[in-house]
Amino acid sequence: ATSRPGLRSGTSRGSGKTGLDYTIADPAELLPSGPKDRFRRNVEAIRLLKQLEAEGRQATAAEQTILARYSGWGATSLQQVFQRYPRDEWATEAQQLRALLTDEEYAAARASTPNAHYTSGEVIQAIYGALERLGFRAGRLLEPAMGVGNFFGLMPAAMREASSRTGIELDPLSGRIATQLYQSADIRVQGFQDALLADNFFDVAISNVPFGDYTVHDPRYNKYHFNIHNYFFAKALDLVRPGGIVAFITSPFTLDSRSAVFREYLQDKALFLGAIRLPEGTFGKVAETQTSTDVIFLQKRGPEVTTQGQSFLDLARLGGTDINVNAYYAADPRQMLGTMERTSTMYGPAQPALPGRTGLDLSAGMARAVDRLPEHVYQ
Repeated sequence: ATSRPGLRSGTSRGSGKTGLDYTIADPAELLPSGPKDRFRRNVEAIRLLKQLEAEGRQATAAEQTILARYSGWGATSLQQVFQRYPRDEWATEAQQLRALLTDEEYAAARASTPNAHYTSGEVIQAIYGALERLGFRAGRLLEPAMGVGNFFGLMPAAMREASSRTGIELDPLSGRIATQLYQSADIRVQGFQDALLADNFFDVAISNVPFGDYTVHDPRYNKYHFNIHNYFFAKALDLVRPGGIVAFITSPFTLDSRSAVFREYLQDKALFLGAIRLPEGTFGKVAETQTSTDVIFLQKRGPEVTTQGQSFLDLARLGGTDINVNAYYAADPRQMLGTMERTSTMYGPAQPALPGRTGLDLSAGMARAVDRLPEHVYQ
């Protein structure tokens, strides 16, 4: 995105809505300088949101710049503000936040802390580069866990102008801010499990989906007992049309789980186009999270799909280690931006992980990995 932030007047091809749509010219401008600055920016954005809603109007371009700096409450350093007895250095902020939010908003914000991790701009830009390599130029795009909408804000200009965008966000504060930032998009402030969307409708689903070993209630999928990140894949694959693409950031356990049951489910629905494993710390500045992540690209099966998918059902020993990873990575370790090793992680001691390393050029590494994905498979 090279246009000036907040100054595009848009009309969504899908929703018929009009208004200003924010564009992120420089993702670095959205990064806070530290925990206190993150809190200050969040509070400033919430106060402005409430003012706009009280006045019954949409945000101006200047106001969108303030709203876009909201980064949620997933950062470890901010979780003190939701403690009953916060540390002294956060006591004032905890009181300030409690006074600012309604009971419902406060409960939702506190509940969002495990998953309110916002995606770094360079990763989003690389994913759009991958979509373009795969052949996607414009169409109906779904973002089912959008936060405040950074995937919309960093969408390439030509793609954005010719596409319709639908966004889903469970957290009410994030969703309402997204509605102010992307005024011409169709944004639903609800859980993905509650969103009524047509099967075989979208061309692309793109997101940094929630991670975790818990389930959501959706009668269509309850029998499978999918954990949250796998559930997002399953529902998104039903919503995209045959030949459509799902490009999700997810937990490494989707590909590396010892059980292949979910991968077999995916194999029945889609072709595995490839993946990129990102090191710990990739989202550190944005989300203060240190876990490794995978970006997975799938194409929904259909009569007209002639793509040759990659093998991803099995695990294999990574050369020179005692670590089992998905056979796709074992066959081409270049798709992992670093070297797997055993280390202490959020999942326990001596766990396989992809540690970050000093001096890693994430943008260049992702660009090289994207160049190894198949070309022009999307029609």
